[in-house]
Amino acid sequence: MATTLSMLNEGRFSAVARRLGCFRHEIRAVVRTLRPNHDNTQLRGDLWPWLRPYLREHASSLIVAAALIVVASLAAVLPPLAVKTVVDWVLPSERPGRLAVVVVALIGATGLRPVVGCLADYLLASVGQETQAALRERTFRHILHLPLSFFEGHSAGYLAARLSEVDGISLLFSRAMLVPIMGSADVVVTFVVLGALSPPILLSVLAAVPVLAVVARFHGRAIRASCVGTHEQRALVTAHIHEAMSGVATVKECLAEERECQKLAAALRAGRRLAVTHALAASAGSEGLRATGGLVTIVALAVGALEVGRGTLTVGSYMASLMYVTAVVDGLSSLAGLTLSGQVVATGLRRLKEVTRSAREDEAPRPARLLRARGAVEFRSVSFAYPSKTDVEVLHNICLKIAPGEHVAIVGRSGAGKSTLVRLLTGLYKPTSGVVTVDGLDVAQIRLP
Repeated sequence: MATTLSMLNEGRFSAVARRLGCFRHEIRAVVRTLRPNHDNTQLRGDLWPWLRPYLREHASSLIVAAALIVVASLAAVLPPLAVKTVVDWVLPSERPGRLAVVVVALIGATGLRPVVGCLADYLLASVGQETQAALRERTFRHILHLPLSFFEGHSAGYLAARLSEVDGISLLFSRAMLVPIMGSADVVVTFVVLGALSPPILLSVLAAVPVLAVVARFHGRAIRASCVGTHEQRALVTAHIHEAMSGVATVKECLAEERECQKLAAALRAGRRLAVTHALAASAGSEGLRATGGLVTIVALAVGALEVGRGTLTVGSYMASLMYVTAVVDGLSSLAGLTLSGQVVATGLRRLKEVTRSAREDEAPRPARLLRARGAVEFRSVSFAYPSKTDVEVLHNICLKIAPGEHVAIVGRSGAGKSTLVRLLTGLYKPTSGVVTVDGLDVAQIRLP
């Protein structure tokens, strides 16, 4: 006791006490995520049409994988039935031959499930990697065709981090999704068998399904809200590291090492808070589902015992039913993992879609062709403001004519807009107002070869 008090006095548990003191604040953060005004990103709605072409390309592999999952679920039904058979049929008959039949059937079912599970896992992983590569290529191609103004509003590190979110698509076809999906298939098959064994126990389980659905709904809402913030903060941290490393010479020339470290530390602290909220939301949902499942098991235990007492249920059927109830509870609880993985995938896809929704340079119609330029340049009342600062015009009402063969020098202080004029002339920027022409043709309408 004295040692414990000494350790407390020395402050060795101060970090634990501090974290426990922050626990109520984290709980409040999780509760705030349950409000309907949060961005409830789900893997549905406008995301499925965007993802459907990639899934259609691998439809045959996905169908075979689904069939293998069904086979694995049917194999999982046999062990509880084997218990019922042994208790109600083998033991009363005292015939060892019947036991051998049950044992052989169990060995076959036990060996079949991992084999088909591995095959399904392999097919889904292959589809996931190919889909991930296709999405990465499509997103990268789209980003490269975006206007230059888009890149000036987003750092290279931030865009690289957004592009890396394609990796989350692999979760959609990984074991993290396969196990809950197989568990869901087990639940469907188990409901059918459980209804044949004991309708009262089945009804007691079905009565708890709405409660499980409510818990799962709130769990999913909390996960969705925390996922969005976690992804964005991770992208900002990656962007800061990329910028500091790529401009390390400038950082050293300005003696800004400590300042950059402090900026990164602040971003990491914000990310840590979001990650803790995310983990707490996931844990609260999982524990809520597990507690509800425990209550379902208790109710099924009592209902089955009453049925056995009335003589309407055999001991073997009672034992098998309890095993099926446990399988149902485990399958429904595994949906928490499905929710977590699904929200990670959905958030990543939604953020990728935000990038690919930006208009490309080559999407606007360009009917004019300039096969051989004479070199007549004109700026007609051209004004320009960067998209990030639309209220501040870099150029205002610029009027300029340059005849073919004429040489013009543009001078001015740094930031006066000299480079902006050149980029407007080459079509890298589009003027906020006015027109830039070459040989009388609007630069924005000229189609390059």
